[in-house]
Amino acid sequence: MTIGRRIYDERIRLAHTEAKFGELCGHKTDAIVRWEKGSDHPDAPALAKWAEEGIDVYFMLTGHTGPRSREESDLIAAYRECRTDTQKSILESAKAGKSDAESNGFSLNDFNKRP
Repeated sequence: MTIGRRIYDERIRLAHTEAKFGELCGHKTDAIVRWEKGSDHPDAPALAKWAEEGIDVYFMLTGHTGPRSREESDLIAAYRECRTDTQKSILESAKAGKSDAESNGFSLNDFNKRP
């Protein structure tokens, strides 16, 4: 999937028009059209403005989802500041939570799907 397609998908997921999506990043509709078609790409300031608005820029660039909430971002930041042994404990706890969820009929795929 191209960056243009992911920009389009993110815009549609958020139910924004091209004009609104452009407004959020300081560009006009024609720029959004060019980016979605793949004939041009957004600049760093546009991506930064989208990120400030909570738009998943990481997804648009890589195809992988980034943090979905402030809490998730805070958790990742705190994890990165921990010692290695603490990181291992956190990971073990997360995996144990995953096992508990799966034993109750839930799958992480249920939670990881893009809305």
